[in-house]
Amino acid sequence: MAEHESRRLNESPFGSGRDRKGRMRGTKVSPNGGYSTVVETRALTATGCGAESEPRTPASKGAEGSGVSGSSRIYSVTRGHLVDIRDITVGEIVQGAGPDLRPVAGRVTSVEPAGTRSTYATRLSNGSILTCAPGHQFMTPVGWHETGDIRPGDVMAAPWVYIPPAGVSGRPRASVAQGRILGLLLGDGYLGQAADIDFVGASPELHISFSQSVLSAFPESTFRSIVRERGVVTTMVSGGTVRGGVGGTPAGGLLTWLRELELKTPRGEKSAGGSLSDTKFVPKSFLEASLPVIQELVGALWDTDGCIFRFTKSPEGRGATYKTISIQLAEDVRFLLLRLGVPTSISQLPYEARKGSRLAYQISVTDTVRFAEMLNGHLHHGGKAAEVALMAGLGKDMHSRARRLGSHLPVGIIQDLVRESGVSVRPVFEAAGLPRAMMSRAGMNHVGYGNQVRLALALDSPKLHRLTAVQWVKVVSQEAAAADELVFEIAVDGVHSIIVNGVAVRTLER
Repeated sequence: MAEHESRRLNESPFGSGRDRKGRMRGTKVSPNGGYSTVVETRALTATGCGAESEPRTPASKGAEGSGVSGSSRIYSVTRGHLVDIRDITVGEIVQGAGPDLRPVAGRVTSVEPAGTRSTYATRLSNGSILTCAPGHQFMTPVGWHETGDIRPGDVMAAPWVYIPPAGVSGRPRASVAQGRILGLLLGDGYLGQAADIDFVGASPELHISFSQSVLSAFPESTFRSIVRERGVVTTMVSGGTVRGGVGGTPAGGLLTWLRELELKTPRGEKSAGGSLSDTKFVPKSFLEASLPVIQELVGALWDTDGCIFRFTKSPEGRGATYKTISIQLAEDVRFLLLRLGVPTSISQLPYEARKGSRLAYQISVTDTVRFAEMLNGHLHHGGKAAEVALMAGLGKDMHSRARRLGSHLPVGIIQDLVRESGVSVRPVFEAAGLPRAMMSRAGMNHVGYGNQVRLALALDSPKLHRLTAVQWVKVVSQEAAAADELVFEIAVDGVHSIIVNGVAVRTLER
């Protein structure tokens, strides 16, 4: 992208939502010079929109137009996985945010091209990027705001969880053993050559787990192991007939299953092989699987390529990350974790390989309390399993950085909610046990999830309780994406927002 095409948010060309000093309209200047949203004049209504917001119809779009990029990803509850908005069909069920900001499902009534527009990519602190026209609206704590009204440090609503699929009851269901096999092979499996299926690693527990899971799902399988340098073992699977103790037939039912999942190429193709490390993915039948299957799959992924680490010397300070060089697998793992109610962030990590510079994708868990709760008992690697068990035992006693770390609510909004209730800020913040720095807008800019909950309890504020139903993800930057891109609008029956690329955006209302 040319340098002159790239704009940071504080250089946004869409100034219609700002006054001449660059402040968002509907804000006031605090005595210390900071800005705060005027909750009294932009009341939080039951729909999550500011009171001044009118339903957006085709006749009332912003001057620059609205719509999201056709490649934007929406969670289809009907299909059980993410789908490009241009591929969504009328009648599908998608996820949005309800009047209480909690997840709801609604039926799509229309998906329409909205014409070609200039588009801008808004980058969020959790690594997500949403590309849309300048007039499209995001959900903020004080209502809907167009892209042009967004600045770095502003926040957008994102769900804590993806709701269970609704349209998969008649499809073949994956088993728990298959979930573990898939996770181990996506992590440390070699699938790239002919009919070979190899599991490679140095952990004896994982080789035992792999063999037992394969035998459970495909009883005809046999195995042969080779010990390589540094104690690394390769476990090779065959279909049950070993010739001379050297080789065996292709891996029978396991091979057929992997071909059905499209992780191995169909039989007879010249380019026989399968997915390599940078092309691995989670098949759709596992994205829509039951939670026990997902728990076993994600546990196996963490057994192989996941990491449990400490960020403090105390046992309460633990975190979890997962790394892959497949961008599709990274998206799939984030989706599976959100199915489990585990929010994450994603970052790119450049590294040098034999063929030059490459990118790895690191997924960082932002709620390790929930992570441990959902995955305890589903890891088989000795050290990692013990760490997760310890984390699960600590539960809510874990370090504050381990609980819903990714939610950031502007402190000014909370202060205004406190004043709106007719009490002073200081006693409420003191009752919640929060530091004095939070009492001043010049001190701390955002309040994390744990402190949001403490303040909501201290204030007994339904409005603040409601705001904790979603995570508030900070805006990092905005850049020009395309000068002329086809964008799409979507309407959903009874739902005024949908989750697009992980954040809540406005639907078309009729």
